[in-house]
Amino acid sequence: MPTQNIPEASQTTPISNAEIQAHLNAHDIKVTQAAANIKRELDQYLLPGFQLSYQDGFFPKDRSFVEKVRAEALRNPHSPQRLAEAFKEGDVISSILPDYIKGVIPSFNIVGAVIEKPEDFAKLTWTLRTPYMEVLKVAFLNRNKKAVHSATLSVGAINATFMNPQMVLRELQRIAGKVKTNQVILSHNHPSGDPSPSSDDIRSTEIVVKGLKIAGIDLLDHVVTNGKKYASWKQGWAVLPIETPQPEWEVVPRTELSKINNSDDWKGIIASLRQADPNHDHVIYGDSKFHISAVERLPASLSVEELALRIARGSGREGALHIWFESVRRELPDIQRLHTALEQVEIRLIDAGISSYQSLKVMNLLETVPEKEIAGAGIGAEEIDAVLNSVRRRPQKRTEREKGVEMER
Repeated sequence: MPTQNIPEASQTTPISNAEIQAHLNAHDIKVTQAAANIKRELDQYLLPGFQLSYQDGFFPKDRSFVEKVRAEALRNPHSPQRLAEAFKEGDVISSILPDYIKGVIPSFNIVGAVIEKPEDFAKLTWTLRTPYMEVLKVAFLNRNKKAVHSATLSVGAINATFMNPQMVLRELQRIAGKVKTNQVILSHNHPSGDPSPSSDDIRSTEIVVKGLKIAGIDLLDHVVTNGKKYASWKQGWAVLPIETPQPEWEVVPRTELSKINNSDDWKGIIASLRQADPNHDHVIYGDSKFHISAVERLPASLSVEELALRIARGSGREGALHIWFESVRRELPDIQRLHTALEQVEIRLIDAGISSYQSLKVMNLLETVPEKEIAGAGIGAEEIDAVLNSVRRRPQKRTEREKGVEMER
């Protein structure tokens, strides 16, 4: 596919042969082109862990103009003009391009790659980077720092994954006799885009270090990554830059997204949305850090159960934990019923603005509706089940014994 008109954010210096091979291995890509052609393509884009849809050749059609318009809207959500321009391109303004992404976790195979420093591993684990969930990866190295085995240890929720020494030792036992290794390096991603370790990240790493040491295994490092930076346990959890291109699925780096900190922020955005289009409902999706990751425009004619379904699907599509809702035409009972329906799928409605009030949270009106009122209002078990089934990924419920060590953002 021709590479002209490449978005500015994707321009970069050439990446290494090890990175190219890691990507090909991770996606099980059969090489049918000359190696030079593959290298030229991968020099332009470092593909994310969720595989791209190859509908138009090796890469989708150029979307630089649409990306730019969406990016401006997300960076300036208080601008009615920016919002109006972005909505001309579709019904969703998103920080990611979900139409580019297949919801499949690829295998993690970097055997043969030499990992001499934390940044090397941060680059290689980028093949499993995802905006939807935390993924814990492991590589076993020989004395020459060459990877002799690698694997995905766990797939968690949007804001948590699970790690303990037994997970690493179990994988080591699985390959016993096949490779010689006593060195391990771990990595997990933060979908929020902020690689700073949480207190549980730090605590769980120390537990793993002690547990592996008893078994004669050295933990070389634990690397937390996302965006253009990584944090390294061995480097005192300092957050450092990665010299690689911006991943293609991001229209705006998540650390640069606008944030809703309080009701005043929310009221300003409501005013912009209503000025841009007062005839539709609007849903704002937020990540674990309360950044605005997407804005969706929905018909005001949808019933409450249809609205709940659309929001649940949107939350799964955007990898969102929180939402805000705005509607000129709806009244308080609708919002209370919507709040109740979304609670069933662990989607938190932070605030809502309707015709009578700009902030239901400030007025203490954002309450759950009793079940008997829901049944009378037309949201029954079947509708709730439909919402539950529509969410692509929800945090797994675990007993205390099963949890091990949970790394929460």
